[in-house]
Amino acid sequence: MSESLIPTNIERTKRQLNNVEVQARLGNVASKLLLLANNLYVPNMLEDGRIDVKDGGIPIVSLNAGEDLQLSGDALGFSEEQRKAMWSKGIGLGEQDRMENTLTDRVFTVPDFMHGAVVSRRGTYSTKAGEVTVSGRPVVVLNGSKPAILAANTTLAHELVHVSQDQNKPFKRKSGYPMVQREAEAYSIEGHVQAGLQKDKPRATKANRVMRAYEDFRKSGRTLKEEAEQLDFERQLRKEGIGILGKNVQLPGEAHSH
Repeated sequence: MSESLIPTNIERTKRQLNNVEVQARLGNVASKLLLLANNLYVPNMLEDGRIDVKDGGIPIVSLNAGEDLQLSGDALGFSEEQRKAMWSKGIGLGEQDRMENTLTDRVFTVPDFMHGAVVSRRGTYSTKAGEVTVSGRPVVVLNGSKPAILAANTTLAHELVHVSQDQNKPFKRKSGYPMVQREAEAYSIEGHVQAGLQKDKPRATKANRVMRAYEDFRKSGRTLKEEAEQLDFERQLRKEGIGILGKNVQLPGEAHSH
């Protein structure tokens, strides 16, 4: 996707979220996502290939599979205050640097990656000295090999849900299963956006199918807050051919297939 197409995607998403039918389905969620959309901007690229991150706003970029995402600015790394706090906990500078280097600088490493990503240095990380919360701002990344130029494309709305999740609660990177809940929420909201745009004739897209499955799951009294529920929901989706986690992610109890 050309960088010049990103503003087109942003404006399209704003129109989608301003749609009366969409707002009727999403309620206050639509206004929250609109606020995030209004804060998106295309950052400048520095001579060394790094992205020039502003103090405010949410940068959005386009990358092809295998390309590196290089970030600049303390806002996306450890701040001086964080480093001092970590030092007081016994976490040396070398370990801090290693931790920082592991925070997703590379994206699109999953073979079945489909559309976009939210790259963030915000999360809770376990160390020998205890858990450390890293505060940072998200970066929205769209897959350049799959241009989102169709009028009905709702990829960016989906990614803005992840931005909202990222801002509300740091993600604990202890297992891949919490991603089931986050993806279920994002696909569900994207499904409602699609249904609102298509009125009463929604297509059988993955977002619509996950939306219906998620609503049925919650009607049964389950919320995806527990890992067992997340695994049950993922197994259900896989039976329907629409699993959320990558196909290369093996669930407990599954037999290896080669």
